[in-house]
Amino acid sequence: PAHFVALDHARKCVVVSIRGTMELRDLLTDLVCEQADFSSIYSDDVTDSEDAVNGKVHEGFLKSASLLSEELKETVKTTLENNWGYSIFVCGHSLGAGVATLLTLIWARDPFFKQRSIRGIAYGAPCSVCPELASTPFTRKYITSIVLDDDFVSRLSVGSVTELWMKAINLGQAKSDSVEDHQEIANEIVEEAENLKLYPSGNVYHLPHNSTRDPVSFSRINISRSMFLVHMPNRYHAEILKVKKVVQERNSQNILWK
Repeated sequence: PAHFVALDHARKCVVVSIRGTMELRDLLTDLVCEQADFSSIYSDDVTDSEDAVNGKVHEGFLKSASLLSEELKETVKTTLENNWGYSIFVCGHSLGAGVATLLTLIWARDPFFKQRSIRGIAYGAPCSVCPELASTPFTRKYITSIVLDDDFVSRLSVGSVTELWMKAINLGQAKSDSVEDHQEIANEIVEEAENLKLYPSGNVYHLPHNSTRDPVSFSRINISRSMFLVHMPNRYHAEILKVKKVVQERNSQNILWK
């Protein structure tokens, strides 16, 4: 996907920004939604274990993240060496958010990047990693995902689509109108689809509710009028500006109180 590297002197960081789906080749990355093997660690804090955590991730995002890592790694390292004290900020929206998530998890294991402090922000975070990887201390330390309302992309994976499709087919063919029978069918389908599901990762902030959520809570597609519209970048931008305003007002009140 399209991307750029920039220097933010005000915040003293190197920014790697990755664009969301805009072209046919971006769509192909989205559609390569098979799962691929990925190795991470449970935690890199000295007080915790550095045991390996092996799991599954979105194959298309992983391929793009690996290619970007090869292309940008030396450029970013050189830029950091020329700007002492700067950190790394990797971000993206939608497709770009999925790639940014995996790129951050790859680079966060590099001693050079860890020393400089690295952080990944995923706006409109897609389903990128399995539950075993989604909320480890290591992932939470480096990844922040932002999900707006019923955004379908943050709930969209082979597993969630399979679950929705199978429910519609099976409930439509059900011979009984009993609520209990329908629930039993739904439970069987959920169990079958569970291994195919991927999730947003790290610390997940759910707007406009201003709450943090467990990544695994985004396991099912919520059917609503806004499920597609809220995924647009302008909707995320508007909501983040609202949060920024609230934070600034609180900070002003705290200063006045002191």
